[in-house]
Amino acid sequence: MHYMNRLSIQKIEFDAQNDIFSKRELEVIFWAQQRLTAKEIAKRLGISHQTVEGHLKLIYKKADVHSILQLIEYCKHVGLDRYIPMDFIRKGVQIIDE
Repeated sequence: MHYMNRLSIQKIEFDAQNDIFSKRELEVIFWAQQRLTAKEIAKRLGISHQTVEGHLKLIYKKADVHSILQLIEYCKHVGLDRYIPMDFIRKGVQIIDE
């Protein structure tokens, strides 16, 4: 996880607290923040890269951004930089809540 490894994360969120993005868009956003390409995201999500590119186009429009760097800044601003979709947590991983 290229992006997250460079951060000191205070708190991980499993609830996106958003009414803008769909579940699939949030998954794409998560991987886009890791700097994965559309093809790499597509492979992880089991969809075509054209579908990922379509999601990214809509995500950029909804967030009013024009690049991945702007999207990352947007995510920091709204707290999506701490969001991890629960579906991405491996079975058996224990989450410690302080």
